[in-house]
Amino acid sequence: MSRPADDTLERPGHIYFILVGDFIKIGWSSNFSKRIWHMRTAFPQEPKLIGILAGTQRQERIVQRHFADCRARGEWFKRDQKLLAYIEERTEQGLWTCNDWPE
Repeated sequence: MSRPADDTLERPGHIYFILVGDFIKIGWSSNFSKRIWHMRTAFPQEPKLIGILAGTQRQERIVQRHFADCRARGEWFKRDQKLLAYIEERTEQGLWTCNDWPE
């Protein structure tokens, strides 16, 4: 799979956190409503949106790297208390600022 060019990584969109069973998907989309509609038919269980934020694909990757120790496969992460706390803390504010992103 090819990686997007650097300028594509800065496109505005949404970072979303979807809970399915014991796993959380950390994903990005420039058209979230269309993306979530397609995802609803892709899983045997109903996916639950547990957080959504304005952000770029580059920021999504930063979050994914920050929780690399919880990664199950690809964009899927094990349901972990520190990941759930992070999502709850960040999403209750609505939007993350650049200073809020993990290093």
